[in-house]
Amino acid sequence: PSRAALGGIVGWRATPLLLDELDDVGVGRGWYRRTFMFHDADTGRYIGEDFAFARARGMNTLLTCVGTPQQLSPYPEKIENEYGTGLPQFARFMPTSASGWADYLLLYLDDMETEYGVLPDCIELWNEVERVEWSSCTLTEYLEFYRVVSKHLRAARPNIRLGGPGLAGARSTMGGSESVLFAMIRNAASSNAPLDFVSWHHYAPGSELRLSQMPVRLRALGAGLGHSGFEVAVTEWNIAPSAQGALGPEFDGPHAAANLLNFYATAALHGLDRNYCFLDRDEENDRGITDFEGVSLGLITKHGLRKPISQVIKLMLDPAFDEAVPIEPPSDEYNVMGYASRNGNVVRIMVGNDVVTASWLFTNSARQYGMEPGWLYPLWLAAGGPRATLASLIAQGLTLQQAEVTMAFMPAVLLSDFYSTHPRTIHVELLGSAPFTISRVIRFTETVNAPAQHRAVLLPFLTAAFDRSMLLGCEACALLLSNAGYPTTSAEVFAALNQFFDWAAARGIPYGIAVSAWKTFQDTRRDTQLLDAQLLNSLPETQLKEETAAEAGITVTNRELLFQLEPNTVLMLEVTL
Repeated sequence: PSRAALGGIVGWRATPLLLDELDDVGVGRGWYRRTFMFHDADTGRYIGEDFAFARARGMNTLLTCVGTPQQLSPYPEKIENEYGTGLPQFARFMPTSASGWADYLLLYLDDMETEYGVLPDCIELWNEVERVEWSSCTLTEYLEFYRVVSKHLRAARPNIRLGGPGLAGARSTMGGSESVLFAMIRNAASSNAPLDFVSWHHYAPGSELRLSQMPVRLRALGAGLGHSGFEVAVTEWNIAPSAQGALGPEFDGPHAAANLLNFYATAALHGLDRNYCFLDRDEENDRGITDFEGVSLGLITKHGLRKPISQVIKLMLDPAFDEAVPIEPPSDEYNVMGYASRNGNVVRIMVGNDVVTASWLFTNSARQYGMEPGWLYPLWLAAGGPRATLASLIAQGLTLQQAEVTMAFMPAVLLSDFYSTHPRTIHVELLGSAPFTISRVIRFTETVNAPAQHRAVLLPFLTAAFDRSMLLGCEACALLLSNAGYPTTSAEVFAALNQFFDWAAARGIPYGIAVSAWKTFQDTRRDTQLLDAQLLNSLPETQLKEETAAEAGITVTNRELLFQLEPNTVLMLEVTL
């Protein structure tokens, strides 16, 4: 795919400063996605403004629409949310009127166009439709909902591309005999429903597309049904959808960078049309300075510090290196992936070691061939485990075909188990005969180009950035209150932050004005958190460190480059011809 297709991002709230940072990272000319939850109109309040910001920077936009308004729910009385995330119960059901749901969306689009002069380029109908916290429908109900809504929207807004279902996992079936993605294509072909793209989420090793072959399989089905022309999109991806727990620090370090490189490279190799990294920057919270604390999964921290993942994006999507250079990775490799591009006589080669666990590869390989891993694994163990043979597997009840495919994929599974904790020796062979030199090397490891390891040194600078945004937020809040007839200083606002609404009530400030003042404080603070980003990213601890080939352990034999990559790390080298 093009650089624009690779550089997609999921956001919660855009600001000009944030989009400037993302543009400099490299995703500012790609795709920008926002989500509107229909049960809560407040989630859509700023999307039009955000899309206008994005469009001004040449970005395309995707609006994900999910949830049923209470007045269209068959169970409006069910207001609980027992999962603590996703949607309340009433919003998970398909609406009593799909066309009424579409009309609700069209009114929202009309308002967006009137107020901000923009419309989304694409609309994704629902989000993770097979997840219980997002949907309580059957596959049949969703397909009918999609059929009615997509036709209604196409008639009213023919230039907006439509698709879905933002599936949480590409293999999810919702009780059917095949992935919902295939069912979407069959439904569109049989009902003539508009389907401009099919979409799912990818929280898996970066090279997973090599195993699933999903883009190729989806296009083949469409061609066979005479319904081709749709795009194949991953509308969310990362190592995992949350940074909670032990995995959190992985998002601040080289693992996220390796996952990104392998995913981008695999997406380009296997024809993914678009993708959207989740998330643009670390999420807001009330814990103060959380930069590099491993609590969120943004490309940049709350105050704009660039993580290894954003540095790798900048190298991969460098406009000077737009010309792609073909690579031929090993056909059975899932840990290591490469990406190459060219600028004149300089070729940039990037290699990521995003390790896959043995359990992940076993589980997905088994399902790829129609076998449940929970059924296969004990039989494989009983057949001798690593010493299993065709005969011993068949003796445990496998068919000849099942035994053959198990024997075929198990060596890779066992190898993955070893390499999940051991470095890999990487061989890169340069074709052709032109003389070359290695002119630049950059590594991303736990100790090299690892700004999270320098948090103690960075903390005073982060504290200054935090204090500055707090001061500006208090000043904006005080100005609003003063203009509303309640003279206030920024110092008074700062002193009242922990009990702002009680303080406002004691001063006789009407609740509505207090809400507006508090929102002004929060928005200003958030908008100004990135004011010191340029300084923060120019410090010695955050600058990219380059190495010589010898320092990085690279040896050259004729036209073969050899080096070692630790698990979940990245190496970039430039070869000057």
